[in-house]
Amino acid sequence: SSIPFIITQAFKTFPNLGNYAVLGGGLRRIQPLAFLQAKHLFNIFAANNPDFTYIPSHAFVGASKLQFLTVQSNNIAEIHENAFIGLGTVVTISVQRNQLRSLPPNLFRPLRRLTTVFMSHNFLETLPAGMFTYNNRLHQLGLINNRIKAIDRRFMEPIGVLNFVKNCYHKLDVG
Repeated sequence: SSIPFIITQAFKTFPNLGNYAVLGGGLRRIQPLAFLQAKHLFNIFAANNPDFTYIPSHAFVGASKLQFLTVQSNNIAEIHENAFIGLGTVVTISVQRNQLRSLPPNLFRPLRRLTTVFMSHNFLETLPAGMFTYNNRLHQLGLINNRIKAIDRRFMEPIGVLNFVKNCYHKLDVG
């Protein structure tokens, strides 16, 4: 639905909602405090929303039990560096098939339980050092079909055993 406050209304009407999906063009933005009453939410799936282009600061505040966040096949070009604050229970994030060219270095910092990140099919060009410094449980990172030109030599240092998947279109400079 394209109703502006559909997310907020969903949790007022159904306070025990555990899964929330928006498919096929209904999501344009996440309004402030949209998930404030989402006390039982553990899964968000937003896909095929061409007008969804930005994830703002503190976008998911209130969804304190969220474990799975999937925002794929949208047109997200930017994620605010504080977008994931308050999501300490998230284990899997998928931002595949969007328009991402870069990510803030501390984006994943609040996600201490994070095990899996899928960022394939974007336009990412660099992977900065320390991006996953606070994610010591991370063991799967998907980066297929990006435009990675450089990976900082220290990118992998804080990460233990990791299935690191990459497919680069350009010459890769690790340095």
